[in-house]
Amino acid sequence: MTKKKVDLSENKHLVPYFTKEKRKKLSKAALNCFLGIVNSWNLTDAEKMSLLKIKDRAEFKRIQKNKSVILSNLQLEIISYNIRIYKSLATLFPKSIHAQKNWMKSKNSFFDGHPAIDFILENNNFAIFLQRLIYVTEYLEGQLY
Repeated sequence: MTKKKVDLSENKHLVPYFTKEKRKKLSKAALNCFLGIVNSWNLTDAEKMSLLKIKDRAEFKRIQKNKSVILSNLQLEIISYNIRIYKSLATLFPKSIHAQKNWMKSKNSFFDGHPAIDFILENNNFAIFLQRLIYVTEYLEGQLY
């Protein structure tokens, strides 16, 4: 893949503010989608929790088991970026399920030789985390054109 510049100067939030009732309706489907994606990438529970900004392992296990949770607007936004990454990988590697599944954990020169997941999660500051998630998303989407 060739390197393309990604503009991070604008904070482009994809998900609008949803009411609690709307988030309740969206959460189960969003969580099912998220778990399917991160499981296909073979992410660890710690990586999944970090991506979804859940600190308590017991809470994460409960959410995984019965999926009865109301996600925050930010969690829905995080999931939307992961969906976009997943979709981009499927488009970029239509004949290689292996490449789609392993890209997030494969070393990448675009991220200074680090896997994308490590690049996204290496900083605990939420603003930097979100900026890096957007960066990876837009990097992949930029490869499509």
